Amino acid sequence: MQNQPEMLACQVSIKATDYKYLDHNSYVDCNDLYLFEDTDLLDAKGTVNKQTKADIKKAVAVSKTIVVRHKKLILAS
Repeated sequence: MQNQPEMLACQVSIKATDYKYLDHNSYVDCNDLYLFEDTDLLDAKGTVNKQTKADIKKAVAVSKTIVVRHKKLILAS
């Protein structure tokens, strides 16, 4: 991924110190979308803060792998 800076720009770092449900620092990959059911969210450990959400939106906005239609839906949320 280091050879592809445009892909690296779509990785959002989230720190375990900001989220008590994380055991270690992690990344949100904003290069690909994954299909899920609403019920999959029932087991969610928690939500992301406003800054992380803003960082995710920035990463989605520059993604070259997410189609425009899906970008618009994510950015409007």
